Amino acid sequence: MKPRTYITIFIGVCFNATTGTPSFISIHEPTTFVLDKTAQHDVLFLGTTHQQPRMLNFISKLIPRLHESGITHIGLEISSDQQENIDRFMNTGTGLSDIRLFAGIDCPEYRQVIEIVRKNRLTPVAMDSPKSMWGGSLTRDQWMAMRIAETFQKNEKAKLFVIVGNLHTLKRVKWAVPAIKDQFIRYHLSLITPRLCLYSVAGSINDSPETCDFQKWFGGASTPIGIETRSFDRKLGLTRTISAKPMTAHEAVDAVIVF
Repeated sequence: MKPRTYITIFIGVCFNATTGTPSFISIHEPTTFVLDKTAQHDVLFLGTTHQQPRMLNFISKLIPRLHESGITHIGLEISSDQQENIDRFMNTGTGLSDIRLFAGIDCPEYRQVIEIVRKNRLTPVAMDSPKSMWGGSLTRDQWMAMRIAETFQKNEKAKLFVIVGNLHTLKRVKWAVPAIKDQFIRYHLSLITPRLCLYSVAGSINDSPETCDFQKWFGGASTPIGIETRSFDRKLGLTRTISAKPMTAHEAVDAVIVF
């Protein structure tokens, strides 16, 4: 499938943080932008802030179009011991309430996402480690990377759209505290299956303009917008919540959807 041409809805002007010279920023209609990037990659990570209806409603509207980009599987931040309950719901249409979700993500809009996955005949993958195993020999991100890798082992033609909290989309971090060794899904997945082509999109919503240049410049838009970080490599709010050394937005993720 040939990737579509992006729809650019606005060209913004900002100033280089070092030189003060203006540069042009391409801003994309986010649905078409995500579909294009999904078509070009084996796995696309879409980050969310949990329990944010605006983000989840965007995903619900996006899912029916994922087949256009060849998506076969949806990765969900749900404990993998719920895969049986999810499969039962996919097969019968009953038992949605039986699927146990982590309290941090559970809300009507998230369960609506699961319903829409079923209606569009995509295969859901419950990726997260069971809560009883948190703090064990494998981190949650290692576990989720292994679940994604297993999907490709079962179906080498698989193509995944992964919905996770924003921090799990990070490419790699250098920690300010040397004792911290953890990395996120992309790092571990690249070690297990280096042939895969990966892309990370973070979602920015309600971030302070003081700590997030994406919100500072574009947070007032009436509709979501997509921005590749290489064209606007500035402060990204989500990285301030972890003990990481300073990093550019492009080091963190490939793109941002600003809500």
